[in-house]
Amino acid sequence: MRNRLKYIIDLIVNKILLKPFKLKVAYRSGSNPIDDIKTLLGNDSVKYIVDGGAYRGDFSLDMAKAFPNAAILAFEPQNNSFALLSKNTATIDRIKPVNYALGNKNGQALFYTNVSPLTNSLSKSTSDAMEYFRGFNDLKTTENVDVITLLDFCSKEGICDIDILKLDLQGHELQAIQGLGVLLNSVKLIYAEVEFLKLYEGASLFSDIELYLRERGFLFFQLYGLVRSPKNGRLLYGDAVFVNSKCISI
Repeated sequence: MRNRLKYIIDLIVNKILLKPFKLKVAYRSGSNPIDDIKTLLGNDSVKYIVDGGAYRGDFSLDMAKAFPNAAILAFEPQNNSFALLSKNTATIDRIKPVNYALGNKNGQALFYTNVSPLTNSLSKSTSDAMEYFRGFNDLKTTENVDVITLLDFCSKEGICDIDILKLDLQGHELQAIQGLGVLLNSVKLIYAEVEFLKLYEGASLFSDIELYLRERGFLFFQLYGLVRSPKNGRLLYGDAVFVNSKCISI
């Protein structure tokens, strides 16, 4: 029944109503960010990918498969996670693990390591985070980590363009974007975790990131992996894709 319904919708909506406008209903819209990234960019045009907050390297490994000609810089500041990242990506020369946190200035910062490594951050968890994710955001320990801007790192490495920038930094995504400086103009696509409720102290919300990027020529494309509160359905966080309107038409 579902397949027949899709066939009827495709026949009536896509081939009759929307075809003159070059539009189409997509059944899997927003379901797979990597598929969408590949569609937006194409394999041949991607040379440099930054994986900010790489953890154990899952996204870097996915990108290595999706873009076989790309060099991938995988940033992970926490020592245990960095060791795991290095181990998991050791057989792929195109992935370079980098033991730094990303920010809008260089230096050192206190890093908060929690019960769940997925919640580790440069900021403490808020009371809202403790309410919604109790048992995951509980603090285990802290450590000092090195912080660098992407502008400085890429300048030292002789990198002039970044095609894909992925950021999963638990509330510090906007600072990392600011740390690009003029290099932001070269970024074709940004795939970032975004919060709709402040889960980390000083965190930027989706609206802050969207406005900052929109003022610099980026367009919001799609949301993925939205997480809502089981208590009341409130939207908490998810992932978002933004594209540089100077490089990609959507």
